[in-house]
Amino acid sequence: MLADAPKGIFRRAVCPGVMDYRDENKMSKLGLKGEFRMAKQHKIAILGLEHWYWAYPIAGAVSAMKDAELTYVIGEDEEQTQKTADLMRAKHWGTDYRIALEDPEVDIVVIMPTTNRHEELAIAAANAKKHILISKPLARTLAGADRIIQAVRENGVIMTGIGAGPNPTDPVMQLVSKGVIGRPYAATSSCRARTPLKAPGCTDVGWFKDASKASGGAFVDHAIYAATRLQMIFDSKVESVYARMGKMVHKDWDVEDYGIAILTYENGAIATIESTFGATEYTVNNFLLTGTEGEIQVDDDTLKITGSKEPYKVPQITRTLPRNPVYLTLEDYANPFNTQADAGTAMIKELIDVIDNGAVSLNTPENARIGLEICLASYLSLKTGTAVKLPLTEDVDVPAILAEVL
Repeated sequence: MLADAPKGIFRRAVCPGVMDYRDENKMSKLGLKGEFRMAKQHKIAILGLEHWYWAYPIAGAVSAMKDAELTYVIGEDEEQTQKTADLMRAKHWGTDYRIALEDPEVDIVVIMPTTNRHEELAIAAANAKKHILISKPLARTLAGADRIIQAVRENGVIMTGIGAGPNPTDPVMQLVSKGVIGRPYAATSSCRARTPLKAPGCTDVGWFKDASKASGGAFVDHAIYAATRLQMIFDSKVESVYARMGKMVHKDWDVEDYGIAILTYENGAIATIESTFGATEYTVNNFLLTGTEGEIQVDDDTLKITGSKEPYKVPQITRTLPRNPVYLTLEDYANPFNTQADAGTAMIKELIDVIDNGAVSLNTPENARIGLEICLASYLSLKTGTAVKLPLTEDVDVPAILAEVL
């Protein structure tokens, strides 16, 4: 620990030979022309590395941004945290999130711990007047989500959330808004995901199968994306949910590895959401959206549009959607050219755009709560064996349901 570093926090040593693009003297020595202009620089702290599938791409995105600095990386595992901070060129690293929240220069925190810590960290961050990007789902219960939203509102900070709405670059939302397929009325969403890992490069599932730390298993982990997105696509609230789940492959887990739900909407639309942690080494995503004038089909990195109007009478196929691979080494996430960094860049830049320019985001905590409620209704349906009406009139204890039913 450096003598001048705050107690409980470590300062990263500058990597020799690495240029910092914020240094005007280095620019001059390299012969770069023009005025060196510094945009308002946001100081960002990553709180938690446990949800690393998002934490690492976002950290990598921040480390490459001109208008942001990765000031802190805070995690539970000291070795993993230090390695991440070094690779992502963070200024400090540590294991106590309070250090970052007490730093007046930090204005944005990215909350990526195990789900059971979301409420604690989000409320503490809001009370510390930090803007927040939080992982999914927002909380484990609706009551917890409501407490987070209340803290955000009372402190006048901005929160956006992973899985709270479509990614800012979502092509399906853009096509729907243009009326390409008319009025959407049916959808099938399926994510057959590879088994999650505690950290890149290991074989341990870790907290993802632990009902005391996760918000559920395979179903909520990916269904949360489709739940909020579909409500916006259909422009209608979910009326009822019927779901079935099971332990199909991983019999020793606390949580389900398979789930499927049928959602009916107030305007008559119908959707099916399937989400699994299977036995394959690859994740496969399929999405089919049917409208009154055509269909949009997404199969991993292929998007196909078929419609009743030109030019879509002949199916139009594009392969411009980048894959989001799950890299198996931490070093891959430090590579600024990895394709998964695109999603992390979009999410953190959206939050900054809301803060700096008053931009409108669909990824609000209120929308995150909607997705959470739909998923919780699915677990309640598992318990009752019947369709569950929304809005919920009771909170749902997912670990208790899984222990009782599965």
